[in-house]
Amino acid sequence: MVFSPSFLPLSHLFLVTLSLSSSRTIIHAAVCSEPKNIDAVKALLSRAPIASLSTADEELWTPLHSAASSGRSPAAVALLLSLLSSPSAKDGGAAAAASAADPLTSGKRTPLHYAASKGHAEIVRVLLAAGADPAAADGTGARPLHRAAGGAGSLDVLRTLLAAAAAATAAGAKPAIDARDRWGRTALMAAAAAGRRGAALLLVARGASLEVTDGEGRTALEVATAEGGTAEAGKHLARQMQSLASGEVTEEDVLGDLG
Repeated sequence: MVFSPSFLPLSHLFLVTLSLSSSRTIIHAAVCSEPKNIDAVKALLSRAPIASLSTADEELWTPLHSAASSGRSPAAVALLLSLLSSPSAKDGGAAAAASAADPLTSGKRTPLHYAASKGHAEIVRVLLAAGADPAAADGTGARPLHRAAGGAGSLDVLRTLLAAAAAATAAGAKPAIDARDRWGRTALMAAAAAGRRGAALLLVARGASLEVTDGEGRTALEVATAEGGTAEAGKHLARQMQSLASGEVTEEDVLGDLG
C-alpha cells in the first residue's frame, strides 16, 4: 500500500530519501533508523495505514523483520508491536495480537530468529515480552536458540532465550533445548560446530544433552572435535563440555571470564 509522507515536517524528510528499487516500503526503512530519529518514526507509523505496518516484500519480509534484524532501535520494535497488536490493527485485518510478533518470511523465519542470530539482546527481550515463540522452527527446523548459538548471539541472548524456553516448558510445552533441525543438529551442536566456546558451555550448563546424535550419528562432542575451529581448539572445547556435564567444573568456573 502506498501513501504520501507529505504530512511529515521538513526535519523528518530523511525518512523518504530511500531507494524505490525493491518492494520494501518506507516503513521498512524507517524502523531501521537510528534511535535519535524515534520521534520521526513515531510520527510516520502513527499516521500510516495500519495494513502498511505489516506489508511484506517478495520474500515476505515485513517491517518487523527489518527492525529486529537491524538492531538499531528496540523502541521502534516495541512501537511496531504495540500498533500491530492494537484493536484497530485487528479490525483492519493486520496481524492478530497472538501472532503479531511472529510473522514468517518465505524461509519461515520470525523476527526473533534474526534478532537472536545477530545478538540483539534488548530486541530479543522486547519480542519475547510481546509473545514471540522462543521455540518457533524455521524452514530448516532451526529454532531461535540454534540461530543464537551458531551465529553472533551473545551469552545475554542465549540466557534470555533459555529462560523463555524454560518458562514455556514449565507451562507444558515440549522442552526446546535439545530440539533438532533438519539435519538432526541441536543448538549445542550448532555452537560446537562454530567453535563458540561460551555458547556451547552455557548450553551444557543449562542441561543440553551430550548424548543426542545428529543425522550423521555424531554427538555434540564429536561435532566439536571435528568442526570446532582448529583441531586443538575443538578437542579443548569437547573436554570442557564433558567436564561441565560430569560436574567436575561449574558454570562459573568455565564461564566466569566470559560474563
